[in-house]
Amino acid sequence: MRGTPRSSIHRRILIFLVLAWGLLAGPYGLAQQVASEARDDFELFEDRLSVLTRLSEKVTLDLLSLKRLTCRERILVREFDKQNQLRQQVEQVGHYEVVRQPDQRVNEQLLFRESRRPLEEPPSAPVLLADTPLIDNLFTGVFSRMFSLENRLANDFKEVKEETVAERRCVVLEFETVPELNTTKILVLGKPVPLRLRGMVWIDAEKAELVRVSAKQTKLPKGCRTFEYVMDYTSLPIGTRTIRIPVRAELGVELKDKRILVEQSYFQFQAY
Repeated sequence: MRGTPRSSIHRRILIFLVLAWGLLAGPYGLAQQVASEARDDFELFEDRLSVLTRLSEKVTLDLLSLKRLTCRERILVREFDKQNQLRQQVEQVGHYEVVRQPDQRVNEQLLFRESRRPLEEPPSAPVLLADTPLIDNLFTGVFSRMFSLENRLANDFKEVKEETVAERRCVVLEFETVPELNTTKILVLGKPVPLRLRGMVWIDAEKAELVRVSAKQTKLPKGCRTFEYVMDYTSLPIGTRTIRIPVRAELGVELKDKRILVEQSYFQFQAY
């Protein structure tokens, strides 16, 4: 099948060989049992692949449906200084806006602008430092687009298990960036590095919707030991459709001399 990840192709070949062996060895005994189990496994794998395909279609449609979104953003930063054994915490609440750029596309992808501003000018509460690590462009950036139709094939997927998250029965898949198919770069601590993610995605088994994504960036700049995140999603009505958007993200960064935990949460949504 065109566009099928490499591990999926290998698995199909193995299943086909087992099925063929079962047919040649006769309809009874161990051969029949193995062939039957392989057939069931293949059908289950096809169901999982179908969920992933439907998810990609929905992610793409969600981006096409989004024109403008406003909300409140709460950022909580906890920092631990390893050398001096000091802890500090900073919280910031402000306005957040997502706007689609009119009639502009790059490589057939829609362009969006995401921005934040304080609740009041000048800010009365502490402002985050410029070098505070954040997941930028949370709603329409790399981390949200990676499961869309045009970007999904740049990841290799493998089924892990089923699990219930937020009262949803989810299919859980492992994924990893395929370097040969991905040339995207992201900023980690202000330094550009190739996108190299390894993680897991929770997909609603019935509705084929994003529920949770957890991943770590494996290509890091000098001085950064860990850069990993978790994103939880919620539903938001826009016109006649309901789209899935991030509602909370947690970013963990470990440097040589300190650890940083950043929580980004979003509420009071308005979509146009």
